[in-house]
Amino acid sequence: EKLDALEKARVGLENDREALKKDLEDLQTRTSNMEEEWTDGENKRNELEAEIQELWNLKEALEKDRDQLQQEREHSESLGAAVQERDDRLAQLEQEGQFAVDNAARLEENNRRRDQEIAEYTQRLIQSEAEAERLREEMSNLKREHS
Repeated sequence: EKLDALEKARVGLENDREALKKDLEDLQTRTSNMEEEWTDGENKRNELEAEIQELWNLKEALEKDRDQLQQEREHSESLGAAVQERDDRLAQLEQEGQFAVDNAARLEENNRRRDQEIAEYTQRLIQSEAEAERLREEMSNLKREHS
């Protein structure tokens, strides 16, 4: 009986050992699966961190480009304002030039009229002097005739 009990105990222990082996294999499989999942998770985390870093780098590059574009836009606006000021000054100078041309034309017309008037007065003066000379000669002739 003792033998039977020992045999039963041995069979029970072997069954327990087989069950424990199976549990150990299951645990090892689960551990291996968990390690794979952890490794996959780590790889995924590393990939996500790399993507995040790439996105940060892209964001910084875009912000740098945006700042550069802003500076270029401000420079362009400054140049546009300078061109507008130059155009305004040019328009003002053109108006002043036209005024000077108009004024010069008016003065030339005035000079032409004065020259014409001078010519007319000179002609009248010559005629008056000739008339005066003729009258003097006539008076002189009349004086001689009366004397």
